[in-house]
Amino acid sequence: MDGGEAAAIENVREVAGEGVFSRHGHEDVSLARPRSLINLFGLASEYRRGDHATLLSFADALRPDAIDVVGDLRPDGLAILIASGDRPEALEDVARATGTTAIGHLRPADKLALIERQK
Repeated sequence: MDGGEAAAIENVREVAGEGVFSRHGHEDVSLARPRSLINLFGLASEYRRGDHATLLSFADALRPDAIDVVGDLRPDGLAILIASGDRPEALEDVARATGTTAIGHLRPADKLALIERQK
């Protein structure tokens, strides 16, 4: 690896809808759902090491063919919606661009339940 070595972490566990948690030496470390509402209108994860937390903001670009794909599905009478763990505000632009409904703040189990209700 250029520029350094990967940190030795142990006891790695993933919590669905929350993040990945571990230990590095004597400290807890994680990459997880933000604990605060600092980043209200974007996508973000929070890197935590011990008592220190850093908000990592990022953007998800809409696939170039997304609008065409949604348009192709409409004549089939399918219920088209976006089911996401992100904040609803972060989904508004994608929903508007694709002409779909977006539901946010969903955990993986919530998404599965939504799919079952749509059947």
